[in-house]
Amino acid sequence: MQSIKKTLDKFYGIIPGDYWAFIGSIFGFSVFFLSALLHSLTEPYNIFNYAVSSLGWGPNGSEPVFRIGLIVLGCLLAPYILYLMRILWAKRGAERARLRNLLNTLGMITAIISVIGLFNVSIWGNVKTQPEFFWHLIGAFIYFFFAIIFAILFTLSMIFSKKWSKVQVIFTVIMIGEVIPFAIFSLGFLSNMEVMNAILYLPIDEKVAIFIPFVAQNIWWNFFEWLNVLSTLIWFILTGRYSLQLTRNSR
Repeated sequence: MQSIKKTLDKFYGIIPGDYWAFIGSIFGFSVFFLSALLHSLTEPYNIFNYAVSSLGWGPNGSEPVFRIGLIVLGCLLAPYILYLMRILWAKRGAERARLRNLLNTLGMITAIISVIGLFNVSIWGNVKTQPEFFWHLIGAFIYFFFAIIFAILFTLSMIFSKKWSKVQVIFTVIMIGEVIPFAIFSLGFLSNMEVMNAILYLPIDEKVAIFIPFVAQNIWWNFFEWLNVLSTLIWFILTGRYSLQLTRNSR
């Protein structure tokens, strides 16, 4: 354990742990903007008629930018997730130490699961060429579900530590409000037997002919999906700002 701690200390000595929240989030925004821009050079892109995943089969180079970008994004945010758990970890004897550390541990686990879901979104990201596109959808739902869970868990740990940022907590509550309509629209998607049958059983050409028009018609599903994705990046920025202040105050 001591050797792991020393290795992490050296790693965060090169690039401080707080900075990874900003690096990852800015990179994420850049990936989404660039891939949407490349898509729009051939076919106009908007957040109402196109799901986030549409960039995974987009034209003009948007596909590799988006899919490779998701993998890199997960790798950039992972160091901050570990760092956040470290700085929130309660020392033995501290108030509500067991509860806080349980929240921290569960927060890290759910965050890692969310990142794995993000990787799955990238690997199976093209509905036009990959028969296994169903795994992309599973990865997407894993990402969204566990992203809101880890945000709540870490935020609760901050609150119980009595060192928390009002802005960060309020934004987490806003995220919870955003995920509710997205979950409702997602249930509507999952209950559409024609679309689910196409994804699971039909050949690629027939699958595409049903799935892509369905996505284009579900403007509020697309909108709330985009809102949740971008809000997660904003959450990392706000939390990075919080942890940076916490780190400075502890010196």
